Amino acid sequence: MLDGNGLQNIHDLAKQSENFWPESLRSALQVHWNKTIHDDAHGLISTLSLNLLQSANLETKNLTTIAYKLGVAELYFWTAANLEDDLSDNSQAPKKYLPLLSLCRDLAWRYVYQAQNLKIKQESSVELACQCHATNFQELSTKRKAPNEALSAANKSIFLLIGPMILIKQLKWSKNDQDNFLLAAKYFLAAKQLADDVYDYREDWQTGHYSFAHYGLKQLPKKQELPAYFKQQANNILTICLKSRGQLKKVTSLQRCDYFDNQLSILEANCRLSLSKLECPS
Repeated sequence: MLDGNGLQNIHDLAKQSENFWPESLRSALQVHWNKTIHDDAHGLISTLSLNLLQSANLETKNLTTIAYKLGVAELYFWTAANLEDDLSDNSQAPKKYLPLLSLCRDLAWRYVYQAQNLKIKQESSVELACQCHATNFQELSTKRKAPNEALSAANKSIFLLIGPMILIKQLKWSKNDQDNFLLAAKYFLAAKQLADDVYDYREDWQTGHYSFAHYGLKQLPKKQELPAYFKQQANNILTICLKSRGQLKKVTSLQRCDYFDNQLSILEANCRLSLSKLECPS
């Protein structure tokens, strides 16, 4: 359900946003910004708000313009999160990343405030951001203790829901639809984060940054235990994806229940490919 024209419009607006970069930070930020744009080549970061309008069949000119601005905001939130991860995970990461991180967050909120209807309270956007920061703080403060709940992984990237939740508030969805959508979104983010954590499970274990990918482990899997470990994680991700799809069907405000289909399909395809390789090793 990717919109090629919509994605190009978001990226064009993102390019224009570079005019707000202080000259002294421009070259340093460009490297990280280019990586974000590359990561978003298929719109998996920036089109969440736009796709919501498509799923709800509400692509008015005004709402679409708002979705474009929210898409740019998500690109800056994503860049800030990558910089924060570098600083958290690598003691050698240069401290000059700190002002770059702050600039990205400031620019993200600039586009959020532009897009947001001022008659609607802003608490929900700030609350999502606070959940993200609290989770990162807890992870850095609590060494060598894996969370025992898959949904806890969702909060690390819950900032991606700021745009869609702003639109949902403006569209005045029922409380029940808001709650069901948010839970479906958290399942999607949890599956995505678990896939990322499994990829880094060894490095994170060695640095004491335990994630849900380490739940139940008392030591790193030995070579002969790896197939079983990866099979379990792939099945966990598929189960969480299924929960996201099921929860989304409860959202009556959506005309179509395929809102997260692009993102979930990629996760599911990767897991099934991994399982097929584990079942039939070459």
